[in-house]
Amino acid sequence: SDIDLDRFTKQYLETINEYRFQLGFPSLELSSELTNRALDRATQLSIQNYIENTTEFDLIHNSEPIGETVMSCQAPVNDGSDIARLIHDELIDDFKNNQSSKVKK
Repeated sequence: SDIDLDRFTKQYLETINEYRFQLGFPSLELSSELTNRALDRATQLSIQNYIENTTEFDLIHNSEPIGETVMSCQAPVNDGSDIARLIHDELIDDFKNNQSSKVKK
């Protein structure tokens, strides 16, 4: 049971853009470069059996910085994953409560 990554990616982007539209934000576009970097990073973390960035050194991959926004605002490095988790949970709650076409304020 392989995952159709292209289909999954497109569905995820559509879901995010629907939510952004409801909030009055512009749509995002898929970036092949960012997608490939994210897949490469996820693969490396999986190989290492590692799931979180916990130090500033975790924010360098293949000699390139990742998580620049988190570092530039000098926030704890886990803030990004916390924000992503919060957005994910809100999206799931909205869809479970049939609020996918409503704006929450």
